[in-house]
Amino acid sequence: TGVQTCALPIFVTFVLITFIAMVGVMNGQAFGYLIGASFDDVQIGQTVMMVVMSLLMLVGGFFNPNIPSWLSWLQYISPFYYASNAAMQVIFKEPIPCDGSDQLCEAGQTSIPAQSYLSETLHIHLPLWVNLCVLFLFIVAPRLLAYIVLRRKKAGERE
Repeated sequence: TGVQTCALPIFVTFVLITFIAMVGVMNGQAFGYLIGASFDDVQIGQTVMMVVMSLLMLVGGFFNPNIPSWLSWLQYISPFYYASNAAMQVIFKEPIPCDGSDQLCEAGQTSIPAQSYLSETLHIHLPLWVNLCVLFLFIVAPRLLAYIVLRRKKAGERE
């Protein structure tokens, strides 16, 4: 019975992480639609997309949490920021055991609460539902903007 009670939370975590990854893919599609609608030349569109996505990935905070202060505001327009925060919140639900290195834990402490680890070490302060809502906003808003861009183009320019 111990395996059955433990398997359900692991499966739920897997499903939630897969869901967050799929929402991330839909974010990429939405940005692709917007950039594709905005540029008539495919090579220019690809170049702009690579530059924009690389910048958003770098300021998302997952690969480099120490972003310069003059660039830190860009993390709030990065879907990678919200997706990685949501994934970390799903993964770190249980207290984190100390490994004896004393880097995170104080003397005599056997584990640290997941919430304090998320806020103090990973600097994640928004609730999970806010991260998911912003990700869904990033799915809808670029698609609406792409629609507006396509509607403003003349019939001959849309082909």
